[in-house]
Amino acid sequence: MQAKNVDLEKAFENLPEGFIVLLMAAPDDYSGMIVKVLRHFTNRKKLPVIYVTANKPYASLKAELGRGGVETEKMFFIDMISRKAGGESAREKDCLYIASPDSLTELTIALGSAASSIRKPGKVIFLDSVSTLLMYNSVGAVGKFVHFFTAKMGMWNAQGVLVSLEDGTDPMLISQLSQFCNRTVHIKGGKVKWV
Repeated sequence: MQAKNVDLEKAFENLPEGFIVLLMAAPDDYSGMIVKVLRHFTNRKKLPVIYVTANKPYASLKAELGRGGVETEKMFFIDMISRKAGGESAREKDCLYIASPDSLTELTIALGSAASSIRKPGKVIFLDSVSTLLMYNSVGAVGKFVHFFTAKMGMWNAQGVLVSLEDGTDPMLISQLSQFCNRTVHIKGGKVKWV
């Protein structure tokens, strides 16, 4: 593992086309990490992002990202939590609502639809978060979903970013996920390390 006291953007350099990166963050670094990575893709690289949220409802997440300087007009959201929490899920041009974080089949269909509707190569599919999916699904189900997700990246002409909390995520699952990824990045106390 390389200890890097550099900007998080460096972790996304020298990766192959269609890369998949696993981001593991400590709770205190989590939100800031997401904003930095999304600014890298939307603001700097000018790439479209499909953001799967199992943590925060679309409306509050989009507002939070906007306050963080993320160009959200380059984003499409798949919201897995609003309906489960009983919140509003009115039709939006940049958001698709699905039933809940345990609806992995529905998520797969939504991802395929969203990915095929964005024709620009290099789009980024951002999954927030593996640790939340584990609250609603078995380790085996999440592992199978992530394996399917990573296998589809080339077919969707996309790049993938998987996000998870460092603490509390099953170590065996992290080991399995790391096999599917080109790089695993750990962020703790503002320090960025990767393999």
